Amino acid sequence: MVDDCVTDGERIATLLRAEIDGRETAGLDRLSVVAGEDREPSAPDEGAAVIDADGRVLATLEPMSDGLLLHVRAGKSAVHAHTDDEFLRVDVTDEQVQVTVPTAAAVKRAVDLLVSVATER
Repeated sequence: MVDDCVTDGERIATLLRAEIDGRETAGLDRLSVVAGEDREPSAPDEGAAVIDADGRVLATLEPMSDGLLLHVRAGKSAVHAHTDDEFLRVDVTDEQVQVTVPTAAAVKRAVDLLVSVATER
């Protein structure tokens, strides 16, 4: 049994990128994680982001000491299907949708959420 729980946001972001870049099934072939310098100049923020094949920013990534924060920019109603997910913390306000990925164990759930966001139009 695993005793250590990975909560470092940088490590979680690395795992998220590996999960998205490493698979080409279940809609992941349309997603990629890009760093600030690889994004369009008009894209919000300077950090890494998850984009779809059309270059649409789905979410920006904010690593924190106690998890990874996803600022969801598109497909916000798809996030509502994940509000009861026991592994993710979803905070929805009128203007923002933020999803906290608190541990490395929640990365696959976050990827599922991002695929849902990408497929919503």
